[in-house]
Amino acid sequence: MTQKKRHNSSYNALRGLAAIGIFFSHMSYLKASDMSFWRNLYQFFMRNGAVCASFFYILSGFLVVYTWKNASFKDYMVKKLKKFYPLVLCVLILAIALDLVMGGSEVINEGVVPGSWQWWLNIVMGITMLKAFIPFEAIFYSFHGPSWYMSALIVFYVLAWFIVPKLVDAENPKQQKTVARGTTIVCIAAYVIQGIICFMVDSKELIDIRLWITYVNPWFRIFGECFLGMVIASYIDEIKLAKNSREGFKAIALLFMLTMLLLRSMFVSSLWNAWLFALPNTLLLIAFYNDEGKTACVLKAKPFQLLGNISFELYMTHAFVYEGLPIVVGVLSSSLKNWIIYHAGTRFMITLVLAINFAWIVHWIFRVAKKMK
Repeated sequence: MTQKKRHNSSYNALRGLAAIGIFFSHMSYLKASDMSFWRNLYQFFMRNGAVCASFFYILSGFLVVYTWKNASFKDYMVKKLKKFYPLVLCVLILAIALDLVMGGSEVINEGVVPGSWQWWLNIVMGITMLKAFIPFEAIFYSFHGPSWYMSALIVFYVLAWFIVPKLVDAENPKQQKTVARGTTIVCIAAYVIQGIICFMVDSKELIDIRLWITYVNPWFRIFGECFLGMVIASYIDEIKLAKNSREGFKAIALLFMLTMLLLRSMFVSSLWNAWLFALPNTLLLIAFYNDEGKTACVLKAKPFQLLGNISFELYMTHAFVYEGLPIVVGVLSSSLKNWIIYHAGTRFMITLVLAINFAWIVHWIFRVAKKMK
């Protein structure tokens, strides 16, 4: 692969839109709205945003190759950890504090009793960011549910340090091709195995393990989706799109993704959780690789770039906003809380604005803190 270090604004915007998609999927209270518009919007579109986690993993695999710079393992991991671990730790500490204040919240820590052995285990798994590898909801969703995402990512980054240097070594093309083929084989195998697992879970109605093994499953996230990102990065320079067909290809990629999101509401299958979104996500990365054209110009607009810049903060903090809004309002007025809960559409709009602004503030604080060091 040709090493290109330029910033891709289109990818940044798509990352921001994916974060919004995950935010949308958590607005389940809209199902109880008194307006059919909000109920239908959530049922047929917004709830499907959970699959945007797939885009994050694939993009992470792609970018680790796309932006690779040789470094020692220590320097490489320190750089990675500096980007996300401070926020991961802050979010965990905040969740622990809230759990103690609320005496073992069902929302925050799955109702685990503070001070119990499992409570301490959940803290350890949160600090090490490995909680998604434990297939029990009371652990992988503990304290801060969305942070399960980090488990697969941190392990992937460790593996990437051993693989990517060989994958981008243009001076050794034979080794480069061998590693690319090996990565592709592992990726395909992971998707095949995950597909079989999804069929088995659905056919045997294995409800108890469905969430972990078909959605959270860090092994598939690593060897399936992150590896898919690396595979795309390895071969993307060989994909030649005619200049006059690039805009059309972007439109097809976006339309295909929207169609898949709508189809997910009509056909129930565990395969939708991530497996079936490999193709639309691949098309998006290919379509916006050159970061040029009219569609890319739209994505380069400030609102989309803002969302991209705060995407990680939005992902990591939005749960506090949508869970905390009714609680905070309830402290001020029980009648106002009931009004907010009843008017689900209004609650959603307020939550969206607050979540984006809160994420921006967190992003700004960490950016200032980084400059002060």
